[in-house]
Amino acid sequence: MTDAVIHTLGHSNHDLGDLLALLGHHGIEVVVDVRAVPHSGRFPQYRKRALERSLPEHDIGYRWMGDTLGGVGKRSDAATFAEIARRRDFHDALDAVVDLAAAHRPALMCAERDPVQCHRTALIARQLRTRPGVALRHILADGSVEPQASLDARLVAELLGDQGELFAPRDDAVERAYAELAARMTGERPAG
Repeated sequence: MTDAVIHTLGHSNHDLGDLLALLGHHGIEVVVDVRAVPHSGRFPQYRKRALERSLPEHDIGYRWMGDTLGGVGKRSDAATFAEIARRRDFHDALDAVVDLAAAHRPALMCAERDPVQCHRTALIARQLRTRPGVALRHILADGSVEPQASLDARLVAELLGDQGELFAPRDDAVERAYAELAARMTGERPAG
């Protein structure tokens, strides 16, 4: 049974109207901003202060959680996704998102268009995907939704190719693909 459905999306280079249309189409009630630095020089509509004003005007809540769920880069005390994933405050923030999803329809938002290119997959979805009662759905730039199982399969195909078939059971290949994605993003090398 799924108790919490959590969407993810990247604002990419969408204008605000397009983003609002995506959010509305999927019934998103709260945007949880997971950018470590909630600022965009090229797209001022995605600065934290702008989102705090514009989203509520369309009956969509806004929460910034990038201080605990943001990627590496701006966190001086954690250099890798593995280190962040071991932190208590990170897991407390994941618990808060799951609790939010039990009562509302949230979307974790970052900047990258493709979830495979973003820490919202390599760090956050990697941790949430195995939680009982949690379903992840990734809103793509064209408005379609990629369920977590499809994203996992795409991750294995793109990052491991034919090597993905060498791992049994399937979960081993998926976990290896996540480790490879984290390595590509942060320079951390997968164990083993």
